[in-house]
Amino acid sequence: MINKKNLWFLTLFSLVLVLSIYYVTMPNEVFDKDLSNKESETTSTEIKESSVVTSLKVEGRMRSNYYVATVINTYRGIIDDYYNNKLSDEKLEHYIRILDRVANREATVQFWDKLPGVNEQYYLGRNEVSNQDFLGIVTDYDEENKIVTITERNYFKTGDVVEVFGPNIETFSFIVPDIYDNDGNKVNVGRHPEEILRFKLDKKVYKDDMIRIKID
Repeated sequence: MINKKNLWFLTLFSLVLVLSIYYVTMPNEVFDKDLSNKESETTSTEIKESSVVTSLKVEGRMRSNYYVATVINTYRGIIDDYYNNKLSDEKLEHYIRILDRVANREATVQFWDKLPGVNEQYYLGRNEVSNQDFLGIVTDYDEENKIVTITERNYFKTGDVVEVFGPNIETFSFIVPDIYDNDGNKVNVGRHPEEILRFKLDKKVYKDDMIRIKID
């Protein structure tokens, strides 16, 4: 019987063998290509101006739900505005500010413009950016009474200017009205993560939509 250790060894050996055969049988032309910056820039331009790119990958490993939702929502907005000829410089700067607020390390363009060199490698470790933008997540919306129920994530209070975003709505901002806890008591301050809070909201929202501090 093959134990787990031997199975891992056989799997690794098989992978090395396959890659070795692939390397040996690969045409020499592949290794003889001129990978200068000039050619890389030409290739990059061709990709940008073609319809080859059909999807974007969002790095979501070890990330929060808020991070993934923010990045996806932001890129969705950029793509839609671009194809609808609404992507102004001002809008693009706003989208970049949103992405900067959720990033916790510096970013590079990597392979987009050229082959990445030593300057594109990230050696400095993590540069955490801790903020409390994410205020809560919608758990219910009462259309008849126009009352939203949320699970709080970070401190906020009556009078704060916030915004809500999600896949089924267009991002909009509002001023937080009177806040009530789960027992119907008027609190006007959300200060306990995971607390159930309710307040009036005229525009319809959906379960799992997210509320954050308004980003100008």
